[in-house]
Order: sequence, then structure tokens, then C-alpha cells
Amino acid sequence: MVSHLKNRLKYFTPPILVNKTKDFLNYIDFKKYCDIVKNNVELKDKHKGGRCFMLGSGPSIKDENLKPLKNEIVFALNNFYVHDDFPEIMSTNIEKYYMTAPTHPPQTAKEWINWFADMEKNMPINANMIFGISNHINNINNILEQNHFFKFIKNIGTMRESILMTIINIAREILI
Repeated sequence: MVSHLKNRLKYFTPPILVNKTKDFLNYIDFKKYCDIVKNNVELKDKHKGGRCFMLGSGPSIKDENLKPLKNEIVFALNNFYVHDDFPEIMSTNIEKYYMTAPTHPPQTAKEWINWFADMEKNMPINANMIFGISNHINNINNILEQNHFFKFIKNIGTMRESILMTIINIAREILI
């Protein structure tokens, strides 16, 4: 009954009102992360004027030799840690960032836990980890804290000392 009523209400409500309501609810939910996210100001203009490379995890780069990027500022994403060149690219003292998307369906909490466990085994200590935040119960913040993942990673920003990483909402605008 509730689902039917919800669908009916959605059908008769103007799309702009539905979208604005969703935006407002997301904003309210996001407020609890403001203290964490405000530390991201330290990233603003950090590499301004320089160049950097964004490395995805798609099959199109699987056979590419990316080792020449080891002396460059690199932002690696999601599953890039499985690329054959990952250890060499991340091995230098040049700033390296590793970003993951917020948790989302259809993956289950168990799948996310397994993925982070595998990622942690391959992540060098010099990686700057940047995690997306979602409003799901099993969001990254909860999964990392409950499973004690990435405690060895160096800090970006000034988040609680018990967690050595900055968690950001990568859906928000970040100026680097």
C-alpha cells in the first residue's frame, strides 16, 4: 500500500519538486559528515599549475605500459590497484592519490568488505586515500571503521587521529 501511494504521489508531483526534495534530504543526511569533509580545504590548489593523471580501472588500459607515470602526480580510481603497473607507479615519493566511489547497490556490505580487504593488501603506505561518502547504512566510513581497514596509510588532512585518512564526498566539487 505504501509503495503504491508513493508511486502515485511521485506520478503527480512535478519533477523539479521531487528533485529538490531529494537534494534537500541528501543535504540533511550529508550534514553529519561536514566536520570530516571540511578538512578537504587542504587539498584546494595543492597542485595548482602542475599536471596530473587520472587512471581509471577499465579494460582499455589493461595492456598499456603506465610505468612512465611513476614520477607524476597520479589519481588512481577504484580497481586500478589490480593493474600490473600499479606497484611501480605508486612506489615513488611523488604525491599519489587513490580514490574510491561511495558504496552503492547492488553490491552488498560483504562484497565491499572483501574488496577493501583485497585493496588494502595491495596499497602502499605512501598512498593518499580518498573515499566517497554515501548515505547508505553500509557506507565506506562505517565499513572502514568496523573492519579497521587502511590504518597504516598516511594522513591527508586532519581527521580524527584514530583514522589516518580523509574521507570526502567526491560528488561535491573539489578544486585541486
